[in-house]
Amino acid sequence: MGMRQCTGGHWYDDSKYTACPYCNNAASNLSGGMQREDSKTIALSDKEPKPDTGEEGYITGWLVCTQGPDKGTDYRIFRGQNFVGRDFSMDIVIRGDSKVSRVKHCCIVYDNKSNRTFLVPENGCYVEYKGSILASPAELKSYDEFKLGDSTLTYVAFCEGGRKWEEN
Repeated sequence: MGMRQCTGGHWYDDSKYTACPYCNNAASNLSGGMQREDSKTIALSDKEPKPDTGEEGYITGWLVCTQGPDKGTDYRIFRGQNFVGRDFSMDIVIRGDSKVSRVKHCCIVYDNKSNRTFLVPENGCYVEYKGSILASPAELKSYDEFKLGDSTLTYVAFCEGGRKWEEN
């Protein structure tokens, strides 16, 4: 892990990013998620292994921020564990909400065998789901909403019911 400082003064891990992920010109260096550039939506990664897990990068669903500082942002969910936090080392990075923990606020887990997705609280962080504080894992269904900090996120399933990725 080599820490590097960009011309904008930000520090980042150059083993994970080819350029500073904090600067506006680095959208193509992030894995997962979608960014808008010149009024066009562009994919930020092709079908690649999910970072740090070795699992295949098939999308199983999305989170969409419907309220809060990152309103309108979508986040890809892959099979296995998807950790949520503000730090760029997280699988799902909620950048603008300072009330979201930097590391492992919660985890979205997709289990390919059962074809189900779960919301798992982490590190004693506040997660509100269906009007209550989430104390243990809960199964997510498409269009379920939950709250982290000042952000409300909506889960949209791709793999649910009869649809799932088959092993090759």
